[in-house]
Amino acid sequence: MQGFNAEGRPDLGGQSLTVSRSEARVLETDANGTAILDETTSYETDDERRDHRRFRTARTGRILWVDIISGEPSALQGGALFLEKPVRAGESWSTRMKGWGGGPSYTIDMTVKLDSIIGTGYDARAMLQLSGRMDAATVTAMLGSAGIAQGIRGKECRVSGEVVFRVEAGKESSSRLDLDCDLEMLGDSGPPTPGALHIAYETIDDGRSTPANPAP
Repeated sequence: MQGFNAEGRPDLGGQSLTVSRSEARVLETDANGTAILDETTSYETDDERRDHRRFRTARTGRILWVDIISGEPSALQGGALFLEKPVRAGESWSTRMKGWGGGPSYTIDMTVKLDSIIGTGYDARAMLQLSGRMDAATVTAMLGSAGIAQGIRGKECRVSGEVVFRVEAGKESSSRLDLDCDLEMLGDSGPPTPGALHIAYETIDDGRSTPANPAP
């Protein structure tokens, strides 16, 4: 979901919502726990559009590389939310996510905090809190060439979010990431006018994994 408004350019204001569904298949794994995944994404408002990409992940879930076979890359990729060591509730660590806009790629530095673990056994869910900040250059890169051509420049973004992770199942249940960005609009004369951009990424897991060799 994306919303934009600017005092000096009301004609550019508005909101948009994109709903997509992705399915990934594990092609191969190795003894180190890395895996190659093949993923396709379809879009609710465009039956003809299909994004197809292949990527390698580390054991912790960090994306090592992405090969875009067709379509556009995901807006955000590469977040390593997990560590190579056990953590307790209240502990925090640093990570980064890689994104693509209409221009160069950019990275978002974030802090992840294991806020709490709710439930026990198979029902245990880890509640992770995300926070961070993007500087002016990073926000401008996210806007891409189209935004820059319209005279939009980034100032900063405040990043926040949360992840619900099913501990025993080893998979995300849901996540949300919010970017609240301050912008400035350059005019032909006079000082820049302020603008604001809000982007929200929300993900839910709506299905179980399908085993490659179902039990008889």
